[in-house]
Amino acid sequence: MNGQGQVWVEELCRQAGYTRRHLDRTFAELVGVSPKQLAGIVRFHRYYRMMNAAGGTSFSQLKEWYDAYYDRSHFVKEFQKYTGLSPREYKMRPNSFGTIFLQ
Repeated sequence: MNGQGQVWVEELCRQAGYTRRHLDRTFAELVGVSPKQLAGIVRFHRYYRMMNAAGGTSFSQLKEWYDAYYDRSHFVKEFQKYTGLSPREYKMRPNSFGTIFLQ
């Protein structure tokens, strides 16, 4: 299954035949994070790779790339969670985070 971070955990439970609690516990033991956390990481990583490949493209022009998020505020919140900066602050500040994150 390759949902690129867009798999509903309930659907994953149904396909695996596990309860939500059992899946969360087993997943955390084997992977280190919950399925929901991993989906967020995968979703953000996908967006982040596309954003860096686009170079100087503004965030407003990348809307179709972050449609995996419920709305813009959810996207901004997750962006800050993984980078420590708002998208605007990130674009204005030179940093090497992208080089490290994409390797």
